[in-house]
Amino acid sequence: MIEEIHYDFSRHNARAAQHLYFVQEALRCVPEEVATKYGFGKWRQDFARAVDAEWDCFHLKRGYRLTEKIAEANHARTEVFTFYKQLAKSYALHCPHAEKKEAGKQLFFIFQGMGNVTRMSYDSRTAILSHLVTQLREEPYATVLTQLGLDDAPGDLEAANQAFQRVYRERTREERLHAEMPEMSLFRAASDRAFNEMAKTINALYVANELVGQNTEKREALRSVILNLEDQLLAVRRTIGRNRSEAEEEEEPSAPLDA
Repeated sequence: MIEEIHYDFSRHNARAAQHLYFVQEALRCVPEEVATKYGFGKWRQDFARAVDAEWDCFHLKRGYRLTEKIAEANHARTEVFTFYKQLAKSYALHCPHAEKKEAGKQLFFIFQGMGNVTRMSYDSRTAILSHLVTQLREEPYATVLTQLGLDDAPGDLEAANQAFQRVYRERTREERLHAEMPEMSLFRAASDRAFNEMAKTINALYVANELVGQNTEKREALRSVILNLEDQLLAVRRTIGRNRSEAEEEEEPSAPLDA
């Protein structure tokens, strides 16, 4: 019996994650060493590139990788700002030493002058904190910080602000890539074309060996690939069938209550 990959059917109705899972599993069914040894390495390589591109698109379309890290970095720099602002306020209101209390008032004054940092946009917060760091390193605030034992404040604020900026710049790069990324359907179509070409080539090599070559080792290697791919195609057919059934159920009008 001549085995065959029955690849020629539409996979359009598979959802994005389902289609991606199919092509990734299909790729795993085709060992690179087998493809190279038996003459279809180029077609497997083309398919592998298409699968990688589909994954990249799916990954970007699903959401930005750095969104959570940005929120964390933004919260961290706000915490540093709040920490030193509260210390300044405590010195200004409650310090029992007159000189330190006066120094605290000066320091609290500049922190108050920065406004409500927690309600600012990312860019505004970055600018405000950069400005604050610059002022804290100048007189009279440099001396005030020394009086209160808070010389680390400018460095801590700057480090937290720069940590945020690094993550934010990377997020901006992701946004640009996201904007430039073509639609998912284009990548799915490319994966399907590459898969079909690979399957067609494997079928042809298997038939040629059966009719002419009669190489037992090649027969078993190709047969294993074909059967594994057929399992994946059967699975995706079932998935598509379920999708259609679910869609039809959703579209079916509800029966009248008095029916």
